[in-house]
Amino acid sequence: MFAYMFTPEVDGKQMDPPPYWEYVYFTIPVTKVKHSLYKRLFNPNINSGPLSQKMRAKITPIFEDALTSLGIESIPVPPSVLKENKINSIFKVEINSPAFKLLIEKERTKKPHGEVSFLSAIGDLFFCNTHSKNEEHPRVYNMFTKMSSVTRKHVFKNIYGVNMVEIDLTNSIVQCLASRGKCTRILEAIRTNTLLPHDNVQRDEAKENLLKWIFTIISPNEALKELKVKRKNQLKEFLSERFLDEVVPFIQAVENLESTHTLFHYEDILREFCKQNAVCINIYDAVYIPADRTDLIGQLTSLLDSQNYFYKVNTL
Repeated sequence: MFAYMFTPEVDGKQMDPPPYWEYVYFTIPVTKVKHSLYKRLFNPNINSGPLSQKMRAKITPIFEDALTSLGIESIPVPPSVLKENKINSIFKVEINSPAFKLLIEKERTKKPHGEVSFLSAIGDLFFCNTHSKNEEHPRVYNMFTKMSSVTRKHVFKNIYGVNMVEIDLTNSIVQCLASRGKCTRILEAIRTNTLLPHDNVQRDEAKENLLKWIFTIISPNEALKELKVKRKNQLKEFLSERFLDEVVPFIQAVENLESTHTLFHYEDILREFCKQNAVCINIYDAVYIPADRTDLIGQLTSLLDSQNYFYKVNTL
């Protein structure tokens, strides 16, 4: 599933409220669904083969009415695109619709393909966490990973009825390198949340660039020699605007890194904390904790303080 925000307009004027609508796009195996629906409504003894033209004509209006009643809208996509991506349909659903709740609950109960590393709980209902098989970087993946922050917040509050607090370590990789290079001004910018732009789009772009530059420089791939030089120069240019005297020690900290896993030590901390406390949900470099569990919020912030990590605590 993936989503985007859209601000609706009526007669050229933006509607207010709501300030935005959030949609999720997904696919449905239409043929199988129609067959199952026909079997349930008209003939429980129908064979497993495809429906005849007469059967399809009978069930299609019911199928389309069912989608409409749930708030699901079909999206016209060129057949060549569908065939290329091996799908037969694309649908759209708004996050306040009944269908979205059904999709979320299906996602929660779905058994992951990979190994289940531990269980988490949201509103006293459990779901699985998996992790990558990369021993250098065993990241956690779960039902919330692919959601946008707006959708995630909506699910916490409106579907599972839980007020959450986010403890976010957005700049942790840069912080690790700045600490190793003794770059005090960069560390101060991280502590005061001024390293990256405050605009969310610009912030995401700057963060993506930093990670791209850093991980290209430390890549062991010798074929990337020219690209490494380019990325190093881009990183230098970014740092030189505000931290000219710390460019050299920061770059040296990147180049002298023994293992990429060193950069992700904070993920070990967050993952293990969430393993021990099922109501705490780990998503990349953040942990979500029920707002009424002040004991757990205090435990995690104390743990991060003891490891000298800077973080933000946001009430959603």
